[in-house]
Amino acid sequence: MSSIKFHRNQVHAITKALNSIFGNNYKADVVVQRLLKSQKRWGSRDRRLAAGSIYDIVRYKRKYQAVATDLIGRMDHESLFWIWAAEKGYTLPEWADIEELEVKKVQEALINVEPRTIRESIPDWLDKLGVEELGEERWEKELHVLNQEADVILRVNTLLTHPERLQQWLQEEGVETEMIHGFPDALRLKKRRSVQHLKAFKLGHFEIQDANSQMIAPMVDPQEGDFIIDACAGAGGKSLHLAALLKDQGDILAIDIYPKKMYELEKRARRSRIEGIRTLLVDKNTDLSEYYGKADKVLIDAPCSGLGILRRNPDAKWKLSKKKIQRYRELQQEILQSYAPLVKVGGSLIYATCSILPSENGQQLREFLSSEAGADFELAEEYTLWPSVTGFDGFFVGQMIRK
Repeated sequence: MSSIKFHRNQVHAITKALNSIFGNNYKADVVVQRLLKSQKRWGSRDRRLAAGSIYDIVRYKRKYQAVATDLIGRMDHESLFWIWAAEKGYTLPEWADIEELEVKKVQEALINVEPRTIRESIPDWLDKLGVEELGEERWEKELHVLNQEADVILRVNTLLTHPERLQQWLQEEGVETEMIHGFPDALRLKKRRSVQHLKAFKLGHFEIQDANSQMIAPMVDPQEGDFIIDACAGAGGKSLHLAALLKDQGDILAIDIYPKKMYELEKRARRSRIEGIRTLLVDKNTDLSEYYGKADKVLIDAPCSGLGILRRNPDAKWKLSKKKIQRYRELQQEILQSYAPLVKVGGSLIYATCSILPSENGQQLREFLSSEAGADFELAEEYTLWPSVTGFDGFFVGQMIRK
């Protein structure tokens, strides 16, 4: 058994964080960031333990609840923490209010949990939807991989450096990385850790971006001098990648409805020393007619369920609902219809999501192509990037050409 000293205040802080995520509906990543920021005295080991336990409990909430109910007789958040600690093989402190909880018993119980909805910790309705849309075998595979912790992947800013040079610099800062075959601008951290404080990050030499996410911008096929519209730009990950591929020689208009995200994009562009991105904050009344027929490429990285990125945002599965997914589908079609007129003749409309559900992906393209707005378009290609096949996040991307 591993020896680690648990402190009451630390366990209390973790329990409080879990209450914020499940009780107050706060996002897990935001809660973890705030917790780590507030605990200045914690060392790196304490910080890793806190973040790791919170994400694992969020990921496997249903499984831990089943075992906690069986072995402890309750399933409050502190009990879930002790189930997690026992699973990791830690010796539990005498002061923990858990009456003779045996580590071996916990580990055996966790291995033997059934059915899949509890073993893989997924709401019943979502499990049913996954099977309906993907079939039993595919859903089982994807769900298992989506419950595993994601690697930390960096995208090298090729405007300022190249992978080998960045790799060497990171090594000097104590961070070991490896290249990933088939992803020319990506580096994977050999050991999970925070990287935003590193000098190389502050100087804009890399961004944090999943490897499959790094496939989207090349599929847009940006060419020097292109006018590209990133219609749902968010904080700008894809816009920044497009600018780097264009050697900052293109004209990118990044559009979004959230001021905070636009501010973050502008900040990241400055850090990356990119000048070719303009931002436009819009609402439902914004008139975009001045851009009709002007864009060489329009990228729609549409709002979606986020089922392809559950490894990074495991709390999403507990916050989704059938109604929410239906609203996403309606919004996806609305965005496709609204932004299609911006594509010039011969230009392309690229639709992407971080979902693995066909109803948010290929079905949306077919609905669009059969509509009046999609009559001038034809489907060129479409891909689903499966987590179980690639080992990275799940994405869909489809490209349509305006005839």
